[in-house]
Amino acid sequence: LFRVYPDALLCLDEKQWTPLHHAARFKAPRDVVQLLLKDHPDMGRTAASKRCSKGRSPLFYAIRYDAPDGVVELLLEANPEAVLEPDRDGVTPLALVWDRYVTSFEGRRAIQPYVAKLHAFLENHDQQQLDGNVTIGNSKLRGKWEKANMLLRAAFGFPVVEERAQSAVNGREDEDEIDEWEQVSVPKDAPADTAAADSKRRKRKWRILHAASAVRCHATLFQLACVVHPEQAVELDENDLYYATNGEDSEQLRERITTALHFAAASPAHGKDGKTILTTLLAMNPSAASIVDGITGSLPLHIAVENERKIHWIYDGIVALFDANPAAIEAKDWRDRT
Repeated sequence: LFRVYPDALLCLDEKQWTPLHHAARFKAPRDVVQLLLKDHPDMGRTAASKRCSKGRSPLFYAIRYDAPDGVVELLLEANPEAVLEPDRDGVTPLALVWDRYVTSFEGRRAIQPYVAKLHAFLENHDQQQLDGNVTIGNSKLRGKWEKANMLLRAAFGFPVVEERAQSAVNGREDEDEIDEWEQVSVPKDAPADTAAADSKRRKRKWRILHAASAVRCHATLFQLACVVHPEQAVELDENDLYYATNGEDSEQLRERITTALHFAAASPAHGKDGKTILTTLLAMNPSAASIVDGITGSLPLHIAVENERKIHWIYDGIVALFDANPAAIEAKDWRDRT
């Protein structure tokens, strides 16, 4: 039927659902979803980006109703932006995976030891309490962590399937490098002088702590990232999390250097959660408050006061950035602005 009348893929019913919404909601097999997405790829991507009258994408329904194996991955490939798109109730696909679990009685019990470990570090400032040698023992929590990691990887343009796992399938032996670096093609809209790099496939390092700092997510996802990967709080991002956007020149791209604190200052997280993220990162890496980014020469304080979502000096945690580097209040960025 689809091949006889492919335009049906974009037809909407009274709920503004496409056939892809129905397939995701009612657990259609992977092969069916693949047909809808791949037989006419442009239409498939358009259908994957459609949102129903409740503001929900096919990915939302696939996650909400536990779609068969492989379906979520196909939808992520077609429309990774859907990961962070809220419905009319403000719920994102990422929140469906993580928030619903960690706010349940079972989830609160599972996450509590890791949050307590982080709080102990914040109270005592003992770096040995965050050594990164952490295994998530609870199988259900580990499953939610892995799925949240997969969604965030997709949202930032990284392969959904980690290269280490893929290398094991392919029999590759260079796992140490692959575990740390993800090989990703240069985006199609990158400047022309980067075309040569496209064949070489530039390397980007995936850091879940940087991703959790950059988006609005449940505080416990960020906190678990701190406990599992504390080293990422001090690592510099060099065009890794974000590669390119329209209008940026290649020189600017090569010089983009930021920290998790810079991402947090720019993120939409505000209020209690936003403040928690900023103060935690400052405790883990105080020197980050004095690092100038490689984009506009801005300090984290510059970035935070420009952020329209962070409007309160105390409640949004901006004062913590000032306390960590009071000289930042008079520092000028490369545009000569304080």
